[in-house]
Amino acid sequence: PLEVRAERFRQREESCTLETARRLVAERDEADTRNFLHLYGIDYHDPAYYDLTVDTHELDPQQVAARILAALGAVD
Repeated sequence: PLEVRAERFRQREESCTLETARRLVAERDEADTRNFLHLYGIDYHDPAYYDLTVDTHELDPQQVAARILAALGAVD
């Protein structure tokens, strides 16, 4: 979600407010969407283009890695 992405951005850019982070992330998302549509003719938000999606909203990096490895059959 935008709020989660904005908060992560704000944490990386300590001088950035949450409102500014929200705006910057939304602007980047709009630009990326336009670029992918223009260059490749696809909407990269469409889950049909992905073999795996992981909602990282409430997961730490180790949990994300574990989900990916589990999907690959690398771990139980």
